Amino acid sequence: MQQALDRHAPPSKAGKRLKILYAAQVRSDPPTFVFHVNDPKLAHFTYVRFLENRLRETYSFLGTPIQLVFRKRESRRT
Repeated sequence: MQQALDRHAPPSKAGKRLKILYAAQVRSDPPTFVFHVNDPKLAHFTYVRFLENRLRETYSFLGTPIQLVFRKRESRRT
């Protein structure tokens, strides 16, 4: 994913930029990836499609439905 992020930076909206903290595959049937981000509302559908296409290219998910879930980062407890 880091190569995809380096290739095409996440979008910004109203001066705020989408920050992808980390991503993990949480299911395999169907392949489901959870992206932990600063604000899920900043994930524009075109950027979500870009990430999905990079996953398909890299891991041969051609013809397989993929789910991408964007979750807000949990607040840090002190």
